Amino acid sequence: MISESEVISELKDILSDLYCKYGTDTEIVKLSQLLDKLLVSKQRESFRLINTERRIRNIIEATNDIMFEVDITNNKLLSKTDGLIDNIIVGNKQKDLYSFILKNYIENIIYKDDLKAFKEKFSLNNIVTRNLEKEEDLSLECRLLVLGEYKWFSYQVASYYSEENKSFIAISYAKDINDKKIKELEYIRKSERDPLTGIYNKIKSQELIERYISKHGTNKKSALFIVDIDNFKNINDRLGHIFGDAVLVDISNELNSMFRDTDIVGRIGGDEFIILIKDIQSEEILIRKAEEILSIFRNSFVGENSKKHKVSGSIGISQYPKDGNSFEDLYIKADEALYNSKEIGKDCYSIYDKDRSYVSNGRQTDNNILELEQNIKSINKFNENIFENIFKILYNSKDISTAISLIIKLVGIKFNLNRVYIKERDYSNEDLRCNFEWVNRDMHSNSSNDYTLKIDIIENDINRGHIGFELNNEENILSDSDIDTLSLISNVISTFMLKKYSHDKIIDAYHITKAVMDKIECYAYVIDKDSHEILYINDKLKYLDQNINIGDICYKSFFNNKNSSCEACPINGLRKYKEDEYSMEIYLDKYDIWFNAVASNIKWIDSKNACLILSYDITKYKNK
Repeated sequence: MISESEVISELKDILSDLYCKYGTDTEIVKLSQLLDKLLVSKQRESFRLINTERRIRNIIEATNDIMFEVDITNNKLLSKTDGLIDNIIVGNKQKDLYSFILKNYIENIIYKDDLKAFKEKFSLNNIVTRNLEKEEDLSLECRLLVLGEYKWFSYQVASYYSEENKSFIAISYAKDINDKKIKELEYIRKSERDPLTGIYNKIKSQELIERYISKHGTNKKSALFIVDIDNFKNINDRLGHIFGDAVLVDISNELNSMFRDTDIVGRIGGDEFIILIKDIQSEEILIRKAEEILSIFRNSFVGENSKKHKVSGSIGISQYPKDGNSFEDLYIKADEALYNSKEIGKDCYSIYDKDRSYVSNGRQTDNNILELEQNIKSINKFNENIFENIFKILYNSKDISTAISLIIKLVGIKFNLNRVYIKERDYSNEDLRCNFEWVNRDMHSNSSNDYTLKIDIIENDINRGHIGFELNNEENILSDSDIDTLSLISNVISTFMLKKYSHDKIIDAYHITKAVMDKIECYAYVIDKDSHEILYINDKLKYLDQNINIGDICYKSFFNNKNSSCEACPINGLRKYKEDEYSMEIYLDKYDIWFNAVASNIKWIDSKNACLILSYDITKYKNK
């Protein structure tokens, strides 16, 4: 095959003959000069390609990590590292030898997290395109399996056109950069991590949360927690900073271990942490996580003279996208909720609410109560319709105890009383206990002239205590109308109090029942009888099927997404026979287990129609 340089040289000879025959014709001279330039250009290009080939070979030989060399044009394997792809021989019959080697040999030793980028970067199409556009060689830092261990390499593919072989050549090689890369990653880790605890620092936490919200989590619910250690200064002051640091490290380890790898846990201040729980399914899960966090913060440490120093945690929670669409919005709302937790006594969580009626496991604060307390001086406004205002406070309040404390204060001021109190009998004994009290500090008590109006609190004809209104007869006299008004106020207060205690007993029963069911040796769950929503799952059932969650519909979870409730359901037996308990045998193909399912009605928090189902494995008896 004649090269372009040889063709140009022959044309030069022809022009020289023409010049000798016809003399200095202008066109012949121009054509001769043009061919001279073309010949010089081709010689330079050839020299450049030869130099390029030499340069590539010199670089690769210096690394001593050549993997394989392929003649793309002629589909031939030109060279390879000893021991690599031994069953590939020169002239392999594969249509695309380069891609075949990559897919069947090299990709098998690439670390799984690097594989996608590797395939995209080193595809044959990408290599040819970059060579035609005279771009730099392709390179990727990735992990390769060497002697049973993944190590970091700089994997590269150099490509060039061989003037000698008249073909397109690709050389694949990898340079060991493991030691350098590990040092680099350690530097990055230190720049992203809190030096004391090892969890993310403030800057990195914010960066990761912002990136998730803006890119990956836009269609999913998330929750942002800000957690603050209560009374941590006392630990540092009384037990020393070294001890305080140890406490911080211990708490950080506990926090990090209780969340998924995909969640974000960071330290953003001396005693303050931030957590983003991704893809959260329900508020119940959110509350459960908050309770778990509080439990690891509760601790006490002994100092000098055997004095105990207690620590606990306060939590503020905001939710995405409900409370905001940016890190700043969520942080501000969570911080506001944290402030509420601190205000109501610490050692609790508060979930942000735009009306400031925070959901909390502590003493909840209601916006209407706060406003009335702030405007306590304008008592006349309260007096205009005292019953309506008292009823509104009690009815709208999530925290009856706080509401009652405010009301007896307002009533005491209105009627110019010395003292207002509420004494109650404990359900477990007959002792009276003063649970609420307001005292007018501006008035002087004189026991000989004090008078107390007592209004009994009655529940099912049983005396549960009384509300007392104490005044000094010399300074104040109650009219018959005042006594009637105070009696009615007492009846309103006692009605709401008894309602609260009834609710508290249900909650106590719920916690006791839950604790018992978590320990029993059967599969137990509670469902809403009307909606079939799962309200509770015990530990044994969670262990059997980790994909079942609170909030799921029972027949969809247990019967592989069945679209309607089951005809053979123990709840139907409860309804049909109007019994307190009904049992039946059920086979669940999903688990290949026969169950004896016993259903019974149960009072469950926030559900009027709940059903407890205890399922016992009877497979071994059925198989007999």
